Amino acid sequence: MTVDSGAGLLVIDASRPEQTAYTVESVAEAASLCRSNDLTGVLLALAGDEVRPAAVTAMAALLEGSDVVYADEDWLDAAGRRVRPYHKPRWSPDRLRSQMYLTGVVGYRTESWPGSTVPDIDPALSLHEQLYALALWATDRTERVSHLPVVACHRRIHPAYGPGLLPHLERSFAKAGMQAQPTIDTASGVVTWQPTKANPSMASIVIPTGGSGRVVGGRRLLLVDNAVRSIIGRSSLGRFTQGVYEIIIVIDRNTDGGLAADLVAIDPARVRFVRDDRPFNFAAAVNLGASKADGEVIILLNDDTEVVTPNWIERLSCLALADGVGAVGVRLDYGDGRLQHAGVTGRHGSADHRYRGYPIDATGHGDELLLTHNVLAVTAACLAVSREHWTAFGGMDEAFPLNYNDLDLCLRFYQAGLRNVQDNRTVLNHLETSSRVAGSESWEDERMRSRWSHYLHDDPYDNPCLVPIGFSGVAAPGALNRLREHTGWEPNPRFGPRGDRLRFPA
Repeated sequence: MTVDSGAGLLVIDASRPEQTAYTVESVAEAASLCRSNDLTGVLLALAGDEVRPAAVTAMAALLEGSDVVYADEDWLDAAGRRVRPYHKPRWSPDRLRSQMYLTGVVGYRTESWPGSTVPDIDPALSLHEQLYALALWATDRTERVSHLPVVACHRRIHPAYGPGLLPHLERSFAKAGMQAQPTIDTASGVVTWQPTKANPSMASIVIPTGGSGRVVGGRRLLLVDNAVRSIIGRSSLGRFTQGVYEIIIVIDRNTDGGLAADLVAIDPARVRFVRDDRPFNFAAAVNLGASKADGEVIILLNDDTEVVTPNWIERLSCLALADGVGAVGVRLDYGDGRLQHAGVTGRHGSADHRYRGYPIDATGHGDELLLTHNVLAVTAACLAVSREHWTAFGGMDEAFPLNYNDLDLCLRFYQAGLRNVQDNRTVLNHLETSSRVAGSESWEDERMRSRWSHYLHDDPYDNPCLVPIGFSGVAAPGALNRLREHTGWEPNPRFGPRGDRLRFPA
């Protein structure tokens, strides 16, 4: 289904998607059309783009149990060839505040809209901007958002975004409980943001350590000393912005007691330590450190990390204190030009770091490496959580002493209805030995699978059309977790989370 006009907004009646479509000039006109014709559900697309009738019919059916429905898309080049497939995650509200990804063809149940009109959207904005404003407004009022993982639209119309969107974005950030100032890239539409105040009243950084050293870049580093000096020397909080933080170092029983005194001497006002004389249990060490923390936000940090983004504490705190957020993670780089972590994904009953081994200038599928967005889980190498949620969920499960304690914590948050957030605009170096063969005990694997098998086969934020290559791979960089897009022509079947073919009416 294609409208020949290169301008305007296509409005499809969801009750008769094969029969009834209108073309209007603005979102306000679309809303007026819905009222005057008693349309309880519509699908919106830009005139000039090509929507697939079978997919639109399936989206209309989904609207019976949802307030918003969106689908995957690709682009048509000048020769009419399908290029640039965009396979989207399931509903990710934090992603929508970073990127207008409810694009292509989108369905709205208009009878769920409060009041008689949509918000005051300036018709002078481009249609792309108007649709972004509508998506923000509608999804801020409902959690009933569904995703159809099939290509429903072949796009021709290139987006245009500008500062006229900022009031709509600011309202969405505020509604999410974030005190943040957004800016928007006019070419890509990617939204960046900065905290507008130093949250919280106190942040507590908990670092378990065994006092080990490592040769990095030809220099031998005492890792925890390097990490503490990096925090104090590179963090903007307390230097260029108001706010305070503390560093709590958990020293294990095998560490020289003199190290603790040396670390405290770096900054006695901020650094303190607690000794853990029990047999090594990472989860228990973290819980011990957190129990001594005074902060409103608790940040778990490995001793082999270095700060890159100066306002990392402010960004993590702003997100961790937002409404409905569980754990918050950052982008971690190996420090050698490659990515180590951009969130955790679950596939085939296991879990792995997203984009591990990719070059640091990669943008990711759908530009997600430029975004703040939702993920299944994040690593405790750098993980922030509000004290409220840490206490309510009892911290880390000490039944996972070595591995999976962070994944288990994040999945408990997710199961309870909280969102885990990956902030790819906040970067730290993680100086772990990226070539080492890391592993876990078989009993840990079995415990994780028995508890969380469903999520580890069906990651809600990882489209089933994206297939990781060398998924489990602690291996040569060429085999590390490459993402491959499945493309093709007709009939364009897609594979579901458990290998089921995703079908819709022909």
